[in-house]
Amino acid sequence: MLKLIPRTRTTVPIEAEVITPDTLGSLDATAVAHQTVYHGNRKEALGEFFKVEGRADDGLILIEGDVSHVKWIGAGMTKGTIIVDGNVGMHLGAEMRGGRIEVRGNVGDWCGAEMRGGLIEVHGDAGHLLGAAYRGSARGMRGGTIVVHGRAGNEVGSTMRRGLIVVRGEVADFCGVSMIAGTIVLGAQPGLRTGAGMKRGTILLVPPEPPNTLPELLPTFRFAARFQPVFVRVLAEHLTNLGFPFPEPAKAANYLRFSGDLAEKGLGEILIWSP
Repeated sequence: MLKLIPRTRTTVPIEAEVITPDTLGSLDATAVAHQTVYHGNRKEALGEFFKVEGRADDGLILIEGDVSHVKWIGAGMTKGTIIVDGNVGMHLGAEMRGGRIEVRGNVGDWCGAEMRGGLIEVHGDAGHLLGAAYRGSARGMRGGTIVVHGRAGNEVGSTMRRGLIVVRGEVADFCGVSMIAGTIVLGAQPGLRTGAGMKRGTILLVPPEPPNTLPELLPTFRFAARFQPVFVRVLAEHLTNLGFPFPEPAKAANYLRFSGDLAEKGLGEILIWSP
C-alpha cells in the first residue's frame, strides 16, 4: 500500500493526475515523491506537498487528510484502488476507465466527468456536474458507477451516455440535463428542470417513503402510465450491494412513468415511486 499524507494546504490548487495506481504502482516511495505535479503554473515534485510511505505494487493508494485543494486525483485510471480519508478537489476520477475510488468525505465539481468504467463511492456530498460532460463535449459519462451517499449539485449526469449514478440525498437543478442514455437513481426530491432535454435514459425517484407530492416536472414531460417495472427488482438488488438502502416496499411497487423530453426525442423516462 502506498500512503500519501498532505504536508500542508495551499491556496493555489495542485493538479495531480499522477496519483493513480497506473502511474505509481511500480514505483518506490522515493520515485513517487519525485513525480511531477502542477502548483498553479509551476512544476513541482509530489513530495513537496505529500509525505510518501510504502509503495503501490498491490494497486492500493491511501490518502490520509484533506486534499480539497488537489485536482485530478484518479483521472484516467484503469485499475487498482484509491481511498481518500478526507475531502477531495475537482475532477476526481475524470475519464476513469476502471478500478475503484472511495472518498470518506466530500468531493468537488466534475467528479467522474466523462468516466468510462470503474466505481466511485462518495460517503459525503458531491459538487456540481457529477458524471457530466465537459463543456463542448458530445458525451458525458459513458460507463461505470458513481454512488453518492450525501447530496449533489447542479447538472448531475449532464449528457451522460451510459452508466449508473446513484445519489441518496437531494440533488440541485437540471439533473439529467441533455441525458442521452443511462440510469440515474435519486433517494430524495430533485431540484428544478429535471431531465431537461433528455433524449433517452431513466431517472428513478425512490426515496425512503413514497413521496406525498410529485416533483415539479417540465411541461414537455407527459404522464404515460402507472405500472410495476420488472427491472426495478433487479436494479434494487444491485443497489443494495452498492450500499444504497432500497426500500423493500418499492421493489414491487407501482411507479408513475413520465415520458420526455418531448422537445427532444421524448424517449426518456422519469419513474416515481407511486404513493
